Amino acid sequence: MATVRPFKAVRPVKDKVHLVASRSYVSYPPAQLKAKLDENPFTFIHIINPDHDLPNPAAKASIELFRRIGHRFNEFCDEGIFMRDSKPSMYLYKQERSNSSSLGFIAAIAVDDYDNGTIKIHEQTIERREKLFAQYLDTTSFNAEPVLLCHQNDDELDRLSRLIMVDLPEYDYSTTDRVRHQLWPVNDPEILSKIEGIYDEMDALYIADGHHRSASSSLMARNRNEGKKVDPQQAHNYFMAYLIPASSLNIHGFHRMMKDTNGLNKESLLAKLAAHGDLHQIDQAGEQQRKGMFDFYIDGFWYRLDAASNIAPHMPDTQWLTEALLGPIWNIQDLRTDERIRFRPGSSSAYDLSLEVDRGAFACAIYMHPVSFSELKHVSDVGGTMPPKSTWIEPKLRSGLTIFTFDEEERITE
Repeated sequence: MATVRPFKAVRPVKDKVHLVASRSYVSYPPAQLKAKLDENPFTFIHIINPDHDLPNPAAKASIELFRRIGHRFNEFCDEGIFMRDSKPSMYLYKQERSNSSSLGFIAAIAVDDYDNGTIKIHEQTIERREKLFAQYLDTTSFNAEPVLLCHQNDDELDRLSRLIMVDLPEYDYSTTDRVRHQLWPVNDPEILSKIEGIYDEMDALYIADGHHRSASSSLMARNRNEGKKVDPQQAHNYFMAYLIPASSLNIHGFHRMMKDTNGLNKESLLAKLAAHGDLHQIDQAGEQQRKGMFDFYIDGFWYRLDAASNIAPHMPDTQWLTEALLGPIWNIQDLRTDERIRFRPGSSSAYDLSLEVDRGAFACAIYMHPVSFSELKHVSDVGGTMPPKSTWIEPKLRSGLTIFTFDEEERITE
């Protein structure tokens, strides 16, 4: 059972939401980040970068920096850029892109669900990062971007969503990446009770994006609760999540870019690849590609390796590639640290990849077929993990659209 609850979000006033909500600050190149900070006084990035243009900035990832982030957030509230909802709410949120859309509820979810395995993972976290972000959360006392959780499709949730969307959204705006954002606050007690009841009957939720944020929220809650009588309704025992059905999740591949061929000439490399399935030249990567097919760009040509017959039904292609090819052929033992491999998100075209090889930056590109939700679910259900950079997920969520606060005195219910 999943414990999903409404909360009183802090969120931008209606006329400034399109200026406040931002992509994750790490996604901006330095020049673009500076331009946004210089030109937009309302962007949430000012909160995450409170020392912009100050002569004495705090040390990176320091407690002092975290304190300044919390202070800048409070300034935004005092200036009327943010407002707090008066009633506990869930937030029906829709992202609409040119070829797909995502619809689900932003809500608070119990840390206990992460600790007891109701929230399932497919990726191992790094302890150092967990501890650092737990310090950040403990100091700032807010979540600004929800963890993305996915679940099986549910007809009743779909029905309730359609009922809610009969009304005009509170927010309705588009961003420069051509994504339309709509948000409906839901505070009707009867509807909230129905939504809670549906999630209460779900056996599992699956992290699509946000493993470190989930783990850090759990660690922060344990630290705050240590030596005290635990009140499960204290807000710090929850974290903010965006819960969507599998039909709203878009999983793209992460393509692999190889710096070298591990000393093999083209003919030897192709021979080693051909030992693992049917290898043939193709005109264009990605076209009619299916699970178990890998497209390689080598020396000006695309080649497709069809290894489907050698791959177990629920094994992600990224896992098979790592174990069967990258290790034995390229001698890559750790995808996180080996300098000879780089990754490109699924939004990169085959042409983009081939261009990098043609320019001499890489010796080989590997165009990957995306992992399916059923594969992600299977890996999570059996307690396994996928190789790094196995999935590039949409929707990509905005920071500062809804903010979940958890000061010591705050409770998740009135």
